Amino acid sequence: MPSSLTVRRCDLQRFLKVIRGAGLLSRKGIPAWVSLDASSGVLRLRAANTQVEVQLQLEAADSAFEAIVDAEFLKICSGKEASSVTLSLADDEVTASWFDADVPRAARFVLRSSDSVPPAVAAPEILATNEPHLLEALREAQATTDPGASRFALACVQLRSAEGRIAATDSRQLLVQRGYQFPWAGDRLMQITPVFGAQEIDRSQDVQIGEAGNWIAVQAGPWRIAHAVEVEGRFPNVDLVIPSPSSLVSSMSVETGDARFVLERLDKLPCSDTLHEPVTVELNGSVAIRSRQEESAAAVELVLSRTQRNGNECRLQMDRRYLGRALKLGLREVGFTAGGGPCVARDAQRDYVWMGLGQENTISAADVGDRLLSEESVGG
Repeated sequence: MPSSLTVRRCDLQRFLKVIRGAGLLSRKGIPAWVSLDASSGVLRLRAANTQVEVQLQLEAADSAFEAIVDAEFLKICSGKEASSVTLSLADDEVTASWFDADVPRAARFVLRSSDSVPPAVAAPEILATNEPHLLEALREAQATTDPGASRFALACVQLRSAEGRIAATDSRQLLVQRGYQFPWAGDRLMQITPVFGAQEIDRSQDVQIGEAGNWIAVQAGPWRIAHAVEVEGRFPNVDLVIPSPSSLVSSMSVETGDARFVLERLDKLPCSDTLHEPVTVELNGSVAIRSRQEESAAAVELVLSRTQRNGNECRLQMDRRYLGRALKLGLREVGFTAGGGPCVARDAQRDYVWMGLGQENTISAADVGDRLLSEESVGG
């Protein structure tokens, strides 16, 4: 007997955006798919590959419905409107019918067999509850990975239960975040995608995380996102990279207004080296950031008038992108090691580390042509 299902177009669009963020629409040579499984008043939308699975649970009518179709279904039938799509199942096809700006529309989709898609990831038996900020922590961790790395598992994030720690590195920067709850013993390497940056994922409720076989699942409201565990890869000992407080020769406490002043101008400063995008940071009588277009040109200087220097005077070069990211993360204590080596920005729960570019070819105050003071900036 034919069965049918009604689902809102805006819910299909939400699901489409999230699975796009998970990379489930760009698999090489393999058509993406979506399954719809309705029973007992619940509809589950699911898409997956060998690395990630995304599920969205919605309310549905009590009628049973089960179908697997190509993800092109979502692109055709989804929309911003809360209007509904009616799906009818008959023989080897699903017929979708809906109205688009009062215009009747219809489309047909060939059913795929359940054998052609990966089995669903089991629900974890044990879940640990975290605040919603876990989603942001996972998003920032993913932004610190290197999907193309071969020597170490730098495409993964390390989840350590003992410290509730999330660590990620691409060998040029390292982000360690602490204070989370994981319901397993030891470390896990989780393959990860940019999916946690999707705005459609609920951030208003506590987030749960658990382990099911070789998968780690994150439950956020009606969403469940599972990533595969990397069982053979090696992760570097990042504890050896984080500078200790005693190894810092100088540091700065960046005032919040100064941080905003820098972030609004940092990527606009002149630059001739697009690979490293260097700036000179000098902690002397004041804290200053300098750059120039070429060696013979006058430099532009940002003076952080309200930022405090601690420790010795120093002058070094660094990649402006990492300094900018530290400030975007809200980290205000930034420390420097001898010789222009590793730099670290930290707070009580986070360490963000990146390599400096040494102390050669730095820009002195005598080379400055234009000077901008944060205390004189608009809003400062």
